[in-house]
Amino acid sequence: MYDTGRTFLRAYKDSDAEFVLDLWNEPESQSLVFIRDLPVPRQEKFVKESIEAVTKKDAFFTIVQDKETGAAIGEVSISAPTPRNRDGGLGIMLAKEWRGKGLGVEIVQWIVQYGFKEMGLHRVWLVAVGGNDAALSVYKRVGFVEEGRLRDAIWCSGRWVDQVYMGILDREWDIETGHRRPAA
Repeated sequence: MYDTGRTFLRAYKDSDAEFVLDLWNEPESQSLVFIRDLPVPRQEKFVKESIEAVTKKDAFFTIVQDKETGAAIGEVSISAPTPRNRDGGLGIMLAKEWRGKGLGVEIVQWIVQYGFKEMGLHRVWLVAVGGNDAALSVYKRVGFVEEGRLRDAIWCSGRWVDQVYMGILDREWDIETGHRRPAA
């Protein structure tokens, strides 16, 4: 179990299946995270198969747990690095009632530090939905920079939005402080 400050990051347990199913079936989460799939109700079998696939391909997949209440509040992962390129893709999803409390910055900052310090990554990247201003703000506050944008690439909530690619490099991150280095 890892401590981010206000949350713990812990291993997935079978008893988390119902929480993950609810998280993945929340309409806003579906439109902002499952950008390649139609927003349809997920079933327990889908969660089980997805968790098995994710834990096989992702080097780090955890459930986010609130320290104070012990409640599961989200998930965070970083994909297995390509050995040659040492890059990893970050994914995070928080339950709706836990968004907007500053936890995203804390968790993303922690996972980036883990990726660089423990996994030896050269680059951490992510894909975000344009128009998801809250998420984009979190990533920018941590130090991610926009690397590319596919215009009108995602049909989201009845309109076209951009697909935004962001990344941060190990030389831009201070391992000692766990923060982005100041711009020169």
